[in-house]
Amino acid sequence: MSHLVERHKRLIIQGLILANYFFIVFVVGWNHYVEGDSWRRIVRMFDAERTPIAWFSSVQLLFVAFTAFATHFVTKLNDHRRGETSPHRWIWPLLSVGFVVLSLDEYFMFHEQLRERIMKPNELLTQVPGFNPGDIGLFIPLAVGIALSYVIVQALKPNTHSVRLFIAALLIITPLVFLDAFHIDWIWGNLNRRYIQIVTEEIGENLAELLFLLSFLLIFFDRLRDLMEAGDHAAKRGAE
Repeated sequence: MSHLVERHKRLIIQGLILANYFFIVFVVGWNHYVEGDSWRRIVRMFDAERTPIAWFSSVQLLFVAFTAFATHFVTKLNDHRRGETSPHRWIWPLLSVGFVVLSLDEYFMFHEQLRERIMKPNELLTQVPGFNPGDIGLFIPLAVGIALSYVIVQALKPNTHSVRLFIAALLIITPLVFLDAFHIDWIWGNLNRRYIQIVTEEIGENLAELLFLLSFLLIFFDRLRDLMEAGDHAAKRGAE
């Protein structure tokens, strides 16, 4: 049965990578070649509310959340079989809830609405030097993620590929948050540079989400393989 797990793992990973690549190519290509829209219109497909990119990102974050929950489930089954509790198992449901929140925020733009409707009108944290008004709140999920990163890495071990994917995702998303939150005159003072920032930011976020998803998937399939191999061994002993 383990070879079936490996086969499905390869197919799913390949499918996710291709889906990310072709979806972005499709969005840009559709607007530029089919509708004949300008570069500004293409940028709005990345920057405005309820865009295809925002929808895709929210769905991908939901997949990350589901994978984290599924990993917790198979880990719990493995622990029950062995009669022990894996260290750091508690992190998986926490990650699942966290990525659900991020998914909802990505689609419904809660933090943007909080900034525009509450923080700016009431001048709450809008005068922080160097930050775009109200964007300091972007650092809250980043700070939580970095604070928990050691525990997450421990939960991902001993799969070094999973650890590397997770670290790569953090290395991508961290500068993007800074780029989004800080007011950099060199970028904001030039429309073309601002367009490049928006597109780079959204594509980078999708890439980071994909890396988080692949990282968690590797652990899920590792635990699933262990569970199925244990079942195979038990069946063989029963047959003997």
